[in-house]
Amino acid sequence: MDDVLLATNDIGIFNETEIFLSKDFEMKDLGEAPFVFGIQIHRDRTLGILGLSHRNYIEKVLKRFGMQD
Repeated sequence: MDDVLLATNDIGIFNETEIFLSKDFEMKDLGEAPFVFGIQIHRDRTLGILGLSHRNYIEKVLKRFGMQD
């Protein structure tokens, strides 16, 4: 199994890409991704904001080296 994350601010391009890929690949829409490669994704559609956070990784590294405080 391979995963693909599609991201765009143009719904038309998104739909075209999804149709194009589904011609050659079996696809299942898993909805919005809360994380990708361990990076948390924050969205505020009303404000048009997309943010990325690496907080979990940073906290894990700090804890490993005894620097969490």
